[in-house]
Amino acid sequence: YKGKQREAVKRAIDSGVLNDTYRSHELVDVLSRLEAEKGIVFDYTNNKKLAQSGMALNGKTVNGFEKNGVVTLNVQSSKAWQSTVGHEITHVLEGTESYSALQRALVEYAKSKGDYQGRYDSLVELYKGVKGYETDFEAKIQKELTADLVGDYLFSDKDFIDFAIAELAQIDVIDPSDVKDATRIKVKKAYPAYFDTYAEFDTVKD
Repeated sequence: YKGKQREAVKRAIDSGVLNDTYRSHELVDVLSRLEAEKGIVFDYTNNKKLAQSGMALNGKTVNGFEKNGVVTLNVQSSKAWQSTVGHEITHVLEGTESYSALQRALVEYAKSKGDYQGRYDSLVELYKGVKGYETDFEAKIQKELTADLVGDYLFSDKDFIDFAIAELAQIDVIDPSDVKDATRIKVKKAYPAYFDTYAEFDTVKD
């Protein structure tokens, strides 16, 4: 490890909460590279440290949290770390134009799956009476919901594929019934391009 990635790995070791398992090594390796490339700072905690810091919620599991641009993950969470990372990174994006577009797309998709209301109601119950949520409760619930949807839909291969199929169907590129199989391939630094010959998209589609 070199440079910023080395600093990120040292912080993970110094946290004192990681054990010598494949899951921990994979987590630190991926997040240290992400931190070095994107500048998102990650830290690590466990249930005991959460209680000492006042971030624990009585009777509720805290998978992670974002504060002042630092994403802290609970290594004792039973939830897949990829999903938690996706959730917390989404909080970092709040207030940006990209976030607003992402939020709209995910909410529409969740509603189309009949998944929206149940998730919303669960979050309302989860955060009811929680310190820091006394004001702007609805807006904060929507942000938590968006973060959950990113973590569960976009950081899970199956749900990401379902999301992609729904998006392609929405712009009449495919008929979902024609999809026989699918594989998710992650391409580094890939991003949709809405320029050049994009105006001729209908020609390509036909």
